[in-house]
Amino acid sequence: MKKEMRKLLMVLLVSLLTAVTCVSCAEAKRVMVTLSNQTGNPIYIAFAREGYGNDKTTRGWYKLDGWDLKEIGLPYEYDADDYYYFYAKSGKTVWAGKDFTGWIHPKDAFKSEMGRKVPGGKQVGFRHFKVGKNGKTTLRFTIKK
Repeated sequence: MKKEMRKLLMVLLVSLLTAVTCVSCAEAKRVMVTLSNQTGNPIYIAFAREGYGNDKTTRGWYKLDGWDLKEIGLPYEYDADDYYYFYAKSGKTVWAGKDFTGWIHPKDAFKSEMGRKVPGGKQVGFRHFKVGKNGKTTLRFTIKK
């Protein structure tokens, strides 16, 4: 009887450790964005995420050289219930929108959480972009002539 109880306890312990290990090793899926700069000029991009409640975050700047194509991982875990936005500038060209208003710093790297003001910053309008269920999307930047 004692031997059977030990075996049962060992099986339960191994099962519990396996379950804990699987949960802790599961990696959160980050939002991955492929950026395509179809201009000859560098572009500076800021991203925003709006989650439940007042969970609003903006971060920048990500530099994309002229004619460059690259994939970056945003500092956000993918959540199908969240909304994602971008604001970009290149010289006098600006890609902005009215979908979200968030804080940026005009020149320096910045991070704003919970909609807090960025020291020396300003509020701008961001454009919404959709992220697939796989946590990925592509943004193409062109200049209309």
